[in-house]
Amino acid sequence: MQAASGTYFVFVVAVFFLYWAVSARRLPRLAVVLLANYFFCARFGLFYLWLLPACSTVDYLVGLGLMRFRAPVLRRVLVGLSILLNLSLLVGSRHMPWFLNHGNSGLTWDWIFPLGLSFYTFQALTYTLDLYRRDAEGTSSLLAHLSAVSFFPTLQAGPITRVADLVKQLAATPFLSRETGGQAFFLIGLGLLKKFLIADYLADNFVNRVFDTPKLYSGAEALLAVYAFSVQLYYDFSGYTDIARGTALLLGIRLPINFDRPYLSANPAEFWRRWHVSFSNWLRDYLYFSLPGKRTKVMPYLNLVITMLLGGLWHGVTWTFAI
Repeated sequence: MQAASGTYFVFVVAVFFLYWAVSARRLPRLAVVLLANYFFCARFGLFYLWLLPACSTVDYLVGLGLMRFRAPVLRRVLVGLSILLNLSLLVGSRHMPWFLNHGNSGLTWDWIFPLGLSFYTFQALTYTLDLYRRDAEGTSSLLAHLSAVSFFPTLQAGPITRVADLVKQLAATPFLSRETGGQAFFLIGLGLLKKFLIADYLADNFVNRVFDTPKLYSGAEALLAVYAFSVQLYYDFSGYTDIARGTALLLGIRLPINFDRPYLSANPAEFWRRWHVSFSNWLRDYLYFSLPGKRTKVMPYLNLVITMLLGGLWHGVTWTFAI
């Protein structure tokens, strides 16, 4: 069930009416969100119905431990368990075929997760890392945590949202004004225009043709296709993000901005602050600031290289992404 499909919007309409019918009561409201999350995932595969609850429950228990215990060693063990669990899930969902097919096992593995869990794992880690750093308040409600960590609008293409923030928003009594509703429909409509009118049109009528058979085109046409691909990529990704933000707004939930006109940036540093903002912020807040040696002259630059390298390898385990 892709976020821009007709099935998705039928699903959103059903969730919308059910959610607001019980919006005055916290537990039924959270139950509707959780049911919607897992129904959305189950459309990609029934195995998500045990995988996501199991992983989310472990993070919830880790969170309880981080809220209760003060011993530094125990806290490091707990947050280490969460990091290991989520990174294993991330690598398994994105790169398992690469690791198995490049090993010496002689096996050929071509199955991939139909719904990638990259955005889920990054979102899940915000909760335990924030609690470990004491940057946010946790929740003692398993239902609230499960509803927030697997919030369905963010699962496919983000934006990556701090779970602690989602928990607070889901706990508060929602209110949908005319202005907010208008913003939601505007974002969804804008996302659909970006996706179908620009991104898909460029891909189907120009970019894919040149990339599939480049020898049939001149150098100027190939160069133009490269630039057209950058436009296609931006409008496709930002279109999905707009749809996600609009969907969440229909439920009274505000998600962070993920793109801020990145191609108008004056330099590469500004570009990375405006392109896939939630991912860039995640790398900055949870990876770069966690690396040692920031007070020395050399380490900040080395840490920046490490951060960008890992960010590239997240997209794919190849030298091109690493470079």
